[in-house]
Amino acid sequence: MNIISVSYGNDSIAMLRWAYEHNLPDAHVVYCETGWAHSSWEKRIKQGETLAESYGFITHRIQGDILFSDMVRMKKGFPYQRSQFCTGILKGLPFLDYCEENDPDRDAVILIGKRRVESRFRENTPEYIDESEYHAGRTVWHPLFLHTDAQRNELILKTGMEVLPHRSMECCPCVNAAKLDLLMVEPARIKEIRDLEAEVKHTMFRPAKKLGAKGIDEVLKWAVSPRGTYGDGQNSLFDDFFGTPCELGLCGG
Repeated sequence: MNIISVSYGNDSIAMLRWAYEHNLPDAHVVYCETGWAHSSWEKRIKQGETLAESYGFITHRIQGDILFSDMVRMKKGFPYQRSQFCTGILKGLPFLDYCEENDPDRDAVILIGKRRVESRFRENTPEYIDESEYHAGRTVWHPLFLHTDAQRNELILKTGMEVLPHRSMECCPCVNAAKLDLLMVEPARIKEIRDLEAEVKHTMFRPAKKLGAKGIDEVLKWAVSPRGTYGDGQNSLFDDFFGTPCELGLCGG
């Protein structure tokens, strides 16, 4: 059994095409609902599911007992780079539950579209992890670990799907959102964040990462400001435009 973990972002779509071209047998494609997706993301999910099923793969949607806003209330705060518990709660645990139910002997191989060129945080991504501690000892395979953006995009274009100019919108905004991501946040979600920030008495984004911007309204002002002009600090190009990916490799790609 091969289990492909997807968000239906660019890397996920490339991963599906790669699996099709390499005749991957007994492939199950698993997407996890977070309760925090952009309203338009459902269309992308359906496109991805249709593509996977046209390749003969079996698609699954799963969801944990706790969604994003519930998690924030439970933790009395938002996750952040040094304490990125959202991935484990929203995706890691439901994904592991799916694996335990469908692969009790732990023989499955889990495929993730993680690539070295994505960021400095992923530059040492191996092709294989023989016994992944995050997947109860199952083998994790990163077939695209050496693929460049151009190689990935070539795979996507073969599917007939669009190469997105942004990360997956399965969580919008992600706690690691950069300026380009924040510009896509919907008004209803902005209000939801504002209310959550007031309720738990913590901001979603750390001011130190956004030139001192505190609270969602100020962060949105930072998002539309020219580089280095909001507050007294200096922007990092990495933080501005690319954000920080999740190390588990379950989000964003």
